[in-house]
Amino acid sequence: MINRTSGSKFNITREEKLNIVHHSYAEKICSSSVSERPIAFSVKGGYREFNSKNPYLYKGDTLVSFGAANFTSEAVEFQEPICITKVHHSPPTFKIDNDGQIKLNTENEELWLVEQESFPLAFNITLAFNGFTEHPHFFKYENITLIHSETSEQIKLKVTSKENLKSDNHNKILITLQKPTVLDFKYYCDDCIKDGANITQRIIFGSNLHFANKTLPSVGYVKGKLNFNVNCSIQPNNFTQLKSISFNNESIDVEALQGEQDLSKINFKLINDLFIFKKENPSGILRCNYMDVFGRHTTSQAYESFENEITPLITYNHNNLFFKPNCSMDIEMGKFNFNRNFATLTDNNPNGELSCIYKLSYGEVQKKALYKYFKNKTSASITYPFGDLPIKPECRMDQDNSINLKSVLFNDDSIEVDDLKNATGKTKGNFKMEGKKVIFLGNNPKGKLSCIYKLTHGVYSVNQTFKYFKTPTLPPIKYATDQLSFRPNCSQEPEKNVRLKTIKFNDESIEVGDLGSTSDSTKGSFKLDGDFVFFLPDNPKGKFTCLYTLYKGETTTSQEYELIEDKTLPDVRYGHSQLNFNPSTSKTEGIMSIILKFIVLINMMIVII
Repeated sequence: MINRTSGSKFNITREEKLNIVHHSYAEKICSSSVSERPIAFSVKGGYREFNSKNPYLYKGDTLVSFGAANFTSEAVEFQEPICITKVHHSPPTFKIDNDGQIKLNTENEELWLVEQESFPLAFNITLAFNGFTEHPHFFKYENITLIHSETSEQIKLKVTSKENLKSDNHNKILITLQKPTVLDFKYYCDDCIKDGANITQRIIFGSNLHFANKTLPSVGYVKGKLNFNVNCSIQPNNFTQLKSISFNNESIDVEALQGEQDLSKINFKLINDLFIFKKENPSGILRCNYMDVFGRHTTSQAYESFENEITPLITYNHNNLFFKPNCSMDIEMGKFNFNRNFATLTDNNPNGELSCIYKLSYGEVQKKALYKYFKNKTSASITYPFGDLPIKPECRMDQDNSINLKSVLFNDDSIEVDDLKNATGKTKGNFKMEGKKVIFLGNNPKGKLSCIYKLTHGVYSVNQTFKYFKTPTLPPIKYATDQLSFRPNCSQEPEKNVRLKTIKFNDESIEVGDLGSTSDSTKGSFKLDGDFVFFLPDNPKGKFTCLYTLYKGETTTSQEYELIEDKTLPDVRYGHSQLNFNPSTSKTEGIMSIILKFIVLINMMIVII
């Protein structure tokens, strides 16, 4: 407050302190229309002009702004300030100068952890603003309070020393630690916010510093290959002690175990500084329950043993596997392509063994899957003489010991195997189950047998045709001399599984195999030409027989060839009007010429008709 000679008073103090985080010397301090010349007065009584030569402000500074026009005028003896203000800054934080040697964990804002195995340890700590500011040295020369604490036998903190520290000209405070400890840094900033701010930071220095519930990576191992016992450390660091241990549903308190003579109880045992779980090949969750200087926490870890695994055979119909064999880990081998979390085989019809090799924490384990495809199959046709089939159409209950029979069909007649198993005498309709097969009971079966097998993915069928043959009675072939337009012949294979074996004409015969061995495929009266065997002589007369071998048995086809030759019968002589029958020709003689001469005696003359 300035007193004038006239007795008037004028308040030039700002109502609020000036926040100078983003305030530079080039900006005005007062809300005035005149140019300003600001002067910074320190808490020690010194002052300096706030300009480009002195651009920084410090905690405790007071800014006094004068009019720039008369600031250097000799005519004005007394310069009256335009305004006066205290300055303030946003709160700072503590910062450890990290040269790469200190492993600082600041995930927990209230409790910083510094992993340090060896001591002594020296480091610098500073008060610094976390962000951009026009005045990075605002908190230079400030004092901080440092409190040292250690743990008691009851795992509780006890204060061992308390001291006030002042930063050096570089705004740093050097601290040296001889052993693991807990440090509390405190600083009161009265020029940070309206009512001041307490800045505190707790930092723990030591090794294996964990004070929160933690789940360690799971341990997978090959059965019998875990080369250590599952265990909990009694004192993982200077600020923590083990209280109890559990594995799945088994648990024990540390004090109870320490009271045992051999330091062993149930499946737990104390060896040196470790509590171990004694069971071999453990699978489950180990929980180490600790008490620390801040409360309690648990460290848990899952263990699982693995064995090489072979999944049941995967069977499917060819081209009908609706997924790709895959391994659910990154594997690089052979024909594999990578798709997100799976390595997938590109082959559309895998037939063999897929092995997925997984690397565990200890050892490797294989998971194998066998793939086998089946194509719908048509077996050789069964041909047989009528009434002489020595076997019944049948379906095996399994194929290659890998797939099972689902249903059986013969033409339009069908049965489900499950229905047949539950039927009386294991017989239903024309089907019967005998041992490891299902048979069709119908006599002289003719048609298609289908055996439908169930796969792990879909079905497939094995089909077979049955056909019987009767020895046919063919009508004789009658023809006139030189009028037969073809040669007697036998087809080599008129149908599947019906093969020509022997050709016979009267007493002359030939084996088909003998014809095939000659240079011109001709022997005797027979010739092999293409798919037929021909009888060569002209105007054949007699019985022509084709003998065929069937899938089961034999059958024959035979036919008589009759030659009807031209005939001239004796003359018929009769008196006029004395022929007592009409001339006639038989309708059954075939194609031929029969010449009849009729001679009539008229007046002693012979008339030939």
